[in-house]
Amino acid sequence: MPNADPIAIGAPTHNGNIPGQVKTVLSMMKDLDLRGKPSVVFGSYGFSGEAPDMIADELRSMGMDVVGVIKSLRKPDEKVLRECMELGREIARRMEA
Repeated sequence: MPNADPIAIGAPTHNGNIPGQVKTVLSMMKDLDLRGKPSVVFGSYGFSGEAPDMIADELRSMGMDVVGVIKSLRKPDEKVLRECMELGREIARRMEA
């Protein structure tokens, strides 16, 4: 993973928290040098929607460059899909630089 291109992590909010599997991945990532690595976070929710922000905070604590966080109430609508496309373009621009 240290030689990886941008990292995207997606997860739904589950009972106001990050799902256990994603917590495990985040825990394993803490042992890697990912400082400055661009990343994006996305997720869906039914009620509260905290997980994407919580994941972004974890990535920032590792020194990663969180380019964006996208949240969708249940199924993404056209607005959310446009945000995803723009975020993808932004990541591509950063990789070209």
